[in-house]
Amino acid sequence: MVGLQHIIKLEKVNNDWKIEEDNYTNDLKITIQKLREKGKSLAEVKSSILKDSEDELLKIRNMIDENKNNSTKANLCEKNTLQPETSVEARTTGYYLDRIAGRDYARTYALTLNSPPWGNYESMGGDCTNFTSQCLYAAGVPFDNSGTYKWYWYSDNNRVPAWTGASQFKTYALNNNSSSTSNYGLYAKASNWNNVYLCDIVQLGSPPYHSMVISGVVESYGYKTDYLICQHSTGEAGRLKDYPLSQKAGTKYYIEMVRYFK
Repeated sequence: MVGLQHIIKLEKVNNDWKIEEDNYTNDLKITIQKLREKGKSLAEVKSSILKDSEDELLKIRNMIDENKNNSTKANLCEKNTLQPETSVEARTTGYYLDRIAGRDYARTYALTLNSPPWGNYESMGGDCTNFTSQCLYAAGVPFDNSGTYKWYWYSDNNRVPAWTGASQFKTYALNNNSSSTSNYGLYAKASNWNNVYLCDIVQLGSPPYHSMVISGVVESYGYKTDYLICQHSTGEAGRLKDYPLSQKAGTKYYIEMVRYFK
């Protein structure tokens, strides 16, 4: 693992500085723990992680090659428009996320906490999905307290699991709407490395145990080669700002924020 943020505490002993604590979040260690909990041996864990990395690298290389061979590049800026969209079946108006506002919020609070007014769940299993939910809210997605699937946070005592839990958020995001519905709140869909953009969500694990928000796109010679993410985790050392997604270990799941209804 490289590029990790460390919080190091030093103590002076006999004119020499000693490292007393070294706190950081190691996603690779978490991935290993999750696989071990499923009964996999260390050899199986190693094989699984290497295969996931190799498969993802191959997919990314293929997508980059496809982009190079495609004479018409997709206009990603279209996702930033705030113009409403209305489908024939829609009972309400669909709005695109303000991805710039969501990105700016992520960068502003990646290394700190916006608490209050929001809650802090670093000591309660992790603040990652609480943070990504805040970013989506900043991008315009409204609290959703109607229907079967809900997503809202009014206080610690008045919230739903989808706001703070990675697996529960995935369930909400993928089930609240489809291409033929216009239920109140978010419409999102499963995606892939090539089709996500600012303010889309990347999760680690299956089932997911960690959520991150895309805060930037890395390009080389005009072609996309990586993403940057912002995240919270279980403490200050786990907060990352504009960190390369390629440096995150574990199986990745991509969720594209299509639009929202209100």
